[in-house]
Amino acid sequence: MRPALALPARPQLFAAPAARKRARIEIIPLIDIMFFLLASFMLVSLSMVRLQCLQMLLPGRTPPPRWPTESNPPVCLVQLLADGTLAVVDGAERSVRTPAELLAELQQRSAAAAAQRLELRVFLRADKDAPHGRVIELLGEIRALGLQRVTFSLRPGTLPPL
Repeated sequence: MRPALALPARPQLFAAPAARKRARIEIIPLIDIMFFLLASFMLVSLSMVRLQCLQMLLPGRTPPPRWPTESNPPVCLVQLLADGTLAVVDGAERSVRTPAELLAELQQRSAAAAAQRLELRVFLRADKDAPHGRVIELLGEIRALGLQRVTFSLRPGTLPPL
């Protein structure tokens, strides 16, 4: 008997078509997921920011405040000029004050208004070139006196001209 000859293994030159199938990446669901992640990260980052703001009531479509009369509560009109000078406006007169004098006068006027069971209102008008930090600092000093009714005068016709 003759031994069976073993044939050498032939390399396969062509693979079956089913074995070479590639994975497909669908682009539409990928875009949807990316937009979802973007929106989620934006919302999370906005909730992590601690907002510090100053509450302010800006005038809408209401008329400007009227000058004080007997029926209106007492009003003090304060001007902050571009060079940092403070002035108190009474009618057509304007008198320059130092910050200490202004705060003393506001405290005196507040006490006089409280004696009549009224609340003093302060109108603050700052020059357009006045430093913003000084305006906020002055607002804080006025509120530290216990005066809560402080309004910014934004319209040019509400106070006498410089």
